[in-house]
Amino acid sequence: GINASGQTVGYSATAGDAAEHAFRTTATGLISAPGTDLGTLGGTYSYANAINASGQTVGYSAMSGNAIYHAFRTAAAGLISTVGTDLGTLGGTQSEAFAINTTGQTVGDSFLAGDAVTHAFYIGGTGPMADLNTLIPAGSGWDLITAYGINDSGQIVGSGTIGGLTHAFRLTLIPTSAWDGGGTDNNWSTANNWNPNGTPANNGTVALTFAGSTRLTPRVDTAWNVASITFDNTAGAFTITGPQSVTVGAGGIVNSDADSQTIAAALNLGDNETFSAAAGALNVGSVGLNGHALTVTGAASVTMGSVSGAGTLTKTGSGTLTLNGTQTFDTLTANGPGVTQVNGSFTSGTATVNANAAVTFTAGQNLAALNIGDGVQVTFGDGLPFASESDKVGTFAVPEPGAIGLLLSSALGMLARRPGRKYPRKPR
Repeated sequence: GINASGQTVGYSATAGDAAEHAFRTTATGLISAPGTDLGTLGGTYSYANAINASGQTVGYSAMSGNAIYHAFRTAAAGLISTVGTDLGTLGGTQSEAFAINTTGQTVGDSFLAGDAVTHAFYIGGTGPMADLNTLIPAGSGWDLITAYGINDSGQIVGSGTIGGLTHAFRLTLIPTSAWDGGGTDNNWSTANNWNPNGTPANNGTVALTFAGSTRLTPRVDTAWNVASITFDNTAGAFTITGPQSVTVGAGGIVNSDADSQTIAAALNLGDNETFSAAAGALNVGSVGLNGHALTVTGAASVTMGSVSGAGTLTKTGSGTLTLNGTQTFDTLTANGPGVTQVNGSFTSGTATVNANAAVTFTAGQNLAALNIGDGVQVTFGDGLPFASESDKVGTFAVPEPGAIGLLLSSALGMLARRPGRKYPRKPR
């Protein structure tokens, strides 16, 4: 490898061809010049693959005994043998670094435990080695095997498999910022409340993580635009308040902690996305869909305030979705096996209840249409599914009875007032 100033790295045989060592030259110097031999991690060989603008060098080196080798990253003028250059592995015995960018971000590959397969790895400027497969969306289908390059924008290229075939990949790292509450107040705009210190970029590119139990009431004092919000498994019970709103991108919101998490600040969707109560309950205030599709999922419960704007809301997973306040979005789709409870009025939207789902409307509704699948339970706790039976708009589509059956109950509703019919029939 070579950098813009002309420093060159590679490997060369030592005297008598007894070993092979990585080297790093000066901009105009020779391999034979003093100080170019970078040494090893204890074995007899090392190889340098790349160098960045400051002179940091990456590659791999044998450990003592030559039985295993590890990736290394030197300081700008440092040796491989210096403490801290060994980058370790992803659990196996061997790893290799292939590329480094200006900020020191490094990529390569490493064997996993058992040394049967390799995975691409990523290391930040100072952070530990991370399996690149854990940094991409779950369920993507990709198995990232090795990473060969990274540029100053954080784009990574390499090879992996998808659908049983090997393909090249290019992905872009999303910058991250973690709330550590190190500031003197609860404001999002306070630089010391974040790790690394400094307010996250307010442009929809940064993935925010909330962890620990320091300053559990962050205050959104300036309207913010983020890529995603995650409560990790060490998070205490956070309550994020306004007065300003947060726009959330395609990464959505995830609660990976057993504690209930609350976002009282108004939320706006910046893309199609998912709110996931993966481990604990998730409570959010008002949500503006802005023409996007929102999926709510997870084993724990999700409670939402008023949802508004063009767009769709789809409920999946086994948890309960509760909608409070007036709902003015376009389409609600409820999928089993979870329960959806609409406590506020759903104004002129369409609701679809798919097979094996349960929906409860606890207030009078003015639905444009209610479509019901097989084996569902729909309960009207107060009032008709439409504003009135004589002046309803839209349709109420109910399947013909099947083996699974249909259960509907109503205090006042038109379904309960049809004596002699066990199941309502489709309108003709």
